[in-house]
Amino acid sequence: MKPLPTREDIIDLWLVKCHGLTVAELINKEPPEVLQSPEWFKKYAVTQQQHDDWYEEAINLLKKRTRFPKKYIKRAFSFDYLNCAPAIINES
Repeated sequence: MKPLPTREDIIDLWLVKCHGLTVAELINKEPPEVLQSPEWFKKYAVTQQQHDDWYEEAINLLKKRTRFPKKYIKRAFSFDYLNCAPAIINES
């Protein structure tokens, strides 16, 4: 079995695709005060469609690495989702 993806790997899925940055680059770019608060998630927000694409990509990555059923992955991913999901741009 391949190693499980880290939190950085899952965040990189949307950060690279939508903003062209990795977590490592973001750490060098932003001041520590911003990175220690959840404000940076708002600064690098994505659209609802980008969020949905990321969610499916993250579930598929975990399914591929663990070989667990998709239903189980979705149920178990809920807590990781809270730590890794991008903020969604409010379009209203």
